[in-house]
Amino acid sequence: PLYDVIFRDELLLAWSRSQDRTREQGVGLRLRLRLTDAAEIAGLPWELLYDAPNNSFIAQSERTPVVRYVAIPSVPRTIKVDGPLRVLAVISSPSDLEGLDVEGEWTRLQEAMADRIEAGSVVLDRLPRPVVSALGPWLRRHQTHVIHFVGHGDFDERLREGVVYFEDDHGARASVTSSVLGPFVRDHDPLRMVVLNACRSARTDALDPFG
Repeated sequence: PLYDVIFRDELLLAWSRSQDRTREQGVGLRLRLRLTDAAEIAGLPWELLYDAPNNSFIAQSERTPVVRYVAIPSVPRTIKVDGPLRVLAVISSPSDLEGLDVEGEWTRLQEAMADRIEAGSVVLDRLPRPVVSALGPWLRRHQTHVIHFVGHGDFDERLREGVVYFEDDHGARASVTSSVLGPFVRDHDPLRMVVLNACRSARTDALDPFG
């Protein structure tokens, strides 16, 4: 139903013709969702857009990636880096939440980038303890281009903010909101990307798309 509401009349014609042209050229067609001024529908599962006539989910094809775009007032910096790409994995599985296969996740990260690590084009580190108080000192001592968080996430209805769960000093959950995590990543100039491999991490507030 979501696909049928959006893709009809002139928009459906433009989408179909654009796909025809990109197929002829042997390239892909990105579907970019600009939802900054429509936060009330930004939380809809746009990645599940289903094209019934072609029996396909748009986002499942490498030729038609679905990308959420949030406009920001500052000019984006270049994503290029000097030297190897330095990735910091933060892998958290608090004792009072459903257990995660943290070592399996760490192994998969290492295996996925093994060739690049061996070639020296990627340096992969792991935050020794997944506590938020350890993140600041690490970033002060190391250049980090990518932070890859693996763990639990949620949306705090009371605070109207998304949270990810680090661990506290006793291994239990420590709720870290976007307003807490934001300054850590905003002030680290080498940083180019943050990956949140956590449930509900695409959930947004109806008024604040950055929540």
